[in-house]
Amino acid sequence: NSATFCTTCNVGHYLSSLGACTSCSSNCLSCTSSSVCISCASKFYLDGNVCKSCTILTPFCEECSNINCFACSSGYLLNSSQGCSHCSDSLTGCQSCADSSTCKICLTSYYLLGNVCDKCQ
Repeated sequence: NSATFCTTCNVGHYLSSLGACTSCSSNCLSCTSSSVCISCASKFYLDGNVCKSCTILTPFCEECSNINCFACSSGYLLNSSQGCSHCSDSLTGCQSCADSSTCKICLTSYYLLGNVCDKCQ
């Protein structure tokens, strides 16, 4: 009987001491063992050897490092303190915005007038 052992593994897996490919922990893209992650999935950041959600840093954060949020969920803007603020905080009646001065979709009872929302009469 001859056994077959892996020499490399697909992304999201690591080579165990038994020569088998084993899944990395949840939200970990690449790892060297079950407890050592070296890169994380989108919306997560590496804290030591563990992947943590960007929303731990600031609610509605989509892309981050261990100290900064770089991008927010749809309907939110990155503010000056690296947090995520709802579009309507800076653009009255705005549901989804491109930036702090450009609304893309207005809330109910508002309509888009250029780049801003105007209240229906």
